[in-house]
Amino acid sequence: MKQISKFRFRTRTTVRIFLFTLLLEVWNTKVAFPQIVEPLSKIPADPNFWNRPEPKMIFIRKEYIKENAQSVFPIYSLWAAMHDGSDPRFISYCRVGSALLSIVMPTLSPDAKKIVFTGLDENSASKLRMPSENGLWVYDLETNRKQRVFPEPVSKVFWSKDSRSLFFEKGVQGLFKIHVETKEVVKILSLGEMEAYENLSGENFLLGSTITLHDLLDDKLLYTRLAYKKIVKSIETRGQQKITKIIAEPDKKHIWILETTRRLPIWLTEGDEPRFSPDGRYVLFRRKGEIWQMDIYGKNEKRIGIGNDLAFSPDGEKIAYVDAGTYQNPHGWINVYVADLHDGSTTPILLIPGWKEIMARSIPNFERSFNTIGYFNEKPKLVWLSNDKIIYSVGYATFFLADLNTHTAQPLFQWIQVSPRPEYFDSHDSTLVLTSPMIKTSRRENHPLYGSGWLEEEDIWKVSVDWKRKKMIVENGFMPQPVKSP
Repeated sequence: MKQISKFRFRTRTTVRIFLFTLLLEVWNTKVAFPQIVEPLSKIPADPNFWNRPEPKMIFIRKEYIKENAQSVFPIYSLWAAMHDGSDPRFISYCRVGSALLSIVMPTLSPDAKKIVFTGLDENSASKLRMPSENGLWVYDLETNRKQRVFPEPVSKVFWSKDSRSLFFEKGVQGLFKIHVETKEVVKILSLGEMEAYENLSGENFLLGSTITLHDLLDDKLLYTRLAYKKIVKSIETRGQQKITKIIAEPDKKHIWILETTRRLPIWLTEGDEPRFSPDGRYVLFRRKGEIWQMDIYGKNEKRIGIGNDLAFSPDGEKIAYVDAGTYQNPHGWINVYVADLHDGSTTPILLIPGWKEIMARSIPNFERSFNTIGYFNEKPKLVWLSNDKIIYSVGYATFFLADLNTHTAQPLFQWIQVSPRPEYFDSHDSTLVLTSPMIKTSRRENHPLYGSGWLEEEDIWKVSVDWKRKKMIVENGFMPQPVKSP
């Protein structure tokens, strides 16, 4: 009897402990995740995950927290998965910027061993009932360690070549470099006030007190500063007395290059959106809506063309862009142009005859839509499949294939949703990876926000170029960039 009583006591105790643990887990779940619907299982990434040889990708998911009966609040989380979307692993919550609020998007280091991202601010963190993670964070993929490296959010960062440091600009404070492990911050360039400047043509400017980072290659940084012109104005007062005022009006952006080891900024030219060519010999930039090329010393400028986007070939020898004409000029507007960076030649890749008839088969009222409002009114996105083939999208959902061997392009397929974004070509299974607005799924049908119009998610798809294979690999996700195998 004593043994039986002892067994019963242990059983009751075990049940009580189990129930208490279960209650504690439920309570913790409600505290940590007060979302409208139960969040997806957040299995953390671990060494076994990162040590697997398959290539990986990172993506961002959107979750919703109910603030009150009338509004919801979006929260974003950072994830990793195999290249086919399998085995998704939770990394951290993160912030995502907008058109009005520029915030660092998660960025992989050159050695593919670290990810930098912006943590949740105090307001967002409080809604999840967790401590604030405001600032810049680095997640180490080998040790699964997350650490804050800078206490404030920044708009853009660049990894150093050795993946040990980050470069970022902080408004009027200047340009900084921070060591990831030691967190030592070094100011590379001081700003804070306007500077008088005279360009090569003898024009006098006041250079703005802030810079905008654009690209980094080895120890060289490309950035722009807005220039202001001095304008003399005479203002008449009520007493007919004239007062002369000198004001500064925004004029042009100027491109500068800075060698971080020497901390010596050098003026290159007037323009915006500069970026290095892969071999570091050239700088591509924009000026008055046109694409231009020059060497890294600011010499030998060459106008390439008018384009909405540009993409470097895998070998870094060429760039491709879609000609940006007018809606009434379809023969030149949606054709691809390929420019050789070394000999300066430009080759048009023209659409095959009858392309409009081909597209009209899958697009209702195509001719009327195209001729009246311009069917292709969104910026194109180009992805090189190889050194002689390019896939690109123009307009709401139309994909084209350009062939450099035949110098022709042809319509491929019409996507199932409007405004898809091709991300990259996965050579492991010869598929195009793209992000698309959400489609109807069983999960979404059961989502409380589905019928309200508040639910705004995206999905990640893989599709073969011949359109015979297409598969959603991530429901509710969009990608800042692909992740290579560590």
